[in-house]
Amino acid sequence: VAAGGRRLRALLTLWKSKRLADPMIACREVERAEPLLISLIENMARQSMHAADECVAFAELVAAGKSVETVAAAFSVDVRHVHQRLALSKLHPQLLAEFRQRKFGLAVAKAFTCEPDLARQLAVWKKLAAYQRNNPHFVRDALTEQDMTAGDRLARFVGVDAYRGAGGEVRED
Repeated sequence: VAAGGRRLRALLTLWKSKRLADPMIACREVERAEPLLISLIENMARQSMHAADECVAFAELVAAGKSVETVAAAFSVDVRHVHQRLALSKLHPQLLAEFRQRKFGLAVAKAFTCEPDLARQLAVWKKLAAYQRNNPHFVRDALTEQDMTAGDRLARFVGVDAYRGAGGEVRED
């Protein structure tokens, strides 16, 4: 029963206590991603999911073939929100667990997404002092300490297009 572990337990209780005469329950077979989608919609309607759980669920739905637009429509959120949650799904698993346990907030989680290298994300997390781990500015600075900003004089002189043309890597946040 995809939508309702509690419902299944309630039905079993009714059946065992002989208050449910016919234990036959109507079922509908659905594609692989549908049970997750149905369950998520029901859970979000009752209580908002933690962003960590939401991002993992959205990533699973997209991996199962759902389009970003379909996921957004199903949850009544905009496409940008789904893309942001998909970016969060790329956090190092330990960081995702720390975020789920509320050891840092959404702004810090978003700051970590500017670094695609999971090992580097974790190394920076371990390097930062406890008070710095809760500040997105410290996290972003630590992750981008070797990077040059687009506003830097040299970057403006060379230009983004020329830099890319020469094989330079440009990260956008």
